[in-house]
Amino acid sequence: MTTKNNGIRQLASGRWQARYRDPEGTLRALGTYATRKLAEQALTVVRADVLRGDWHDSTRGEIKFSEYATRVLEAKRPDLAVGTWRNYQVLMRKHLLPAFGARKLNEISVLDVDAWWGRQRDHLQNRRNGYGVLKVIFKAALREGLISASPCMVVDAGKDVAKPRPDWNLSHALAVIDAASEAFRPMIWTVLGAHLRRGELCALNYSDFWIETGQLVVSKQLQQIGGTRITPTKTGTHKTVTLLAPAQEALTAYVEENPGRPWEALFRGDKGRRIGEAYVRREWERATAAAGFENFHLHDLRHVGLTLVADSGIGAHAVQYRAGHASQWSTRRYLHATAAADIEVAARVNERIFGTPVSLR
Repeated sequence: MTTKNNGIRQLASGRWQARYRDPEGTLRALGTYATRKLAEQALTVVRADVLRGDWHDSTRGEIKFSEYATRVLEAKRPDLAVGTWRNYQVLMRKHLLPAFGARKLNEISVLDVDAWWGRQRDHLQNRRNGYGVLKVIFKAALREGLISASPCMVVDAGKDVAKPRPDWNLSHALAVIDAASEAFRPMIWTVLGAHLRRGELCALNYSDFWIETGQLVVSKQLQQIGGTRITPTKTGTHKTVTLLAPAQEALTAYVEENPGRPWEALFRGDKGRRIGEAYVRREWERATAAAGFENFHLHDLRHVGLTLVADSGIGAHAVQYRAGHASQWSTRRYLHATAAADIEVAARVNERIFGTPVSLR
């Protein structure tokens, strides 16, 4: 075996081995090559990386994706909503672990992620969400120095969207209301008139409806994952929204016919208990089936109502307020959207759509 002082040596097998010192001075073997020239070329590249400060210890990424992903997501769990955590677990189990679970982080390439993306073409929503989780995991690995670059480089991934939903409108919503049971109609009107999510509807108490002003306080949601409990809304926002006129009339009539104490559930099911997701889902499916509609979700009512607001000519900030969306960007831009301004929003929508303006108290 011949040894050279420049980091190249020939082994007994006849192959050439390249060695170098990392930034900490540790002697490392780069690999073996068929010719001395190839070994020198490889050594030149890695030495240049060391000098530039771009050198990366690839052995640090020799941890299984499944193990590292679990660590990353567990660390983020305290900051995640229960529903978000559940969705992450489903995406991991069904879409990410089968593809990457047994592989080491430093073995997963851009082409591997591209191939996974291509195989998910029939599951667009899950593909987009799963890719988001994948980016979170590899971003953490990059920050820890376990990999030198993230393999999540799918071109136009941000443009990936699920198949378009049916274009439901007010006439469809009114048909469902007509087909619904008498007990369920006020709930549908409340979702439509205040743009509520299902959990927000279930969490309402009598004290949340201000009958004198027709306003609804939306500050919480019902969670039924791992037990039943009341938590802050999905986005953590708190809004006081003026119900659209028909919803205000329906809810007022309901409260007058079904009085309750402030801390009690506003809507109750067959056994007199607070309604839950199962009750709402069952009643909604019965109503839409009776109206002859398929693929019409309760959440679509939220979009129908917000579209009425947007079409009334009110600015985007008012729509943002009524929707209860929250982000740093929207907080800065829509800071002046308030409950007082929302009264005018509802009045303009009512006058344009329903012909019954709300009195501006």
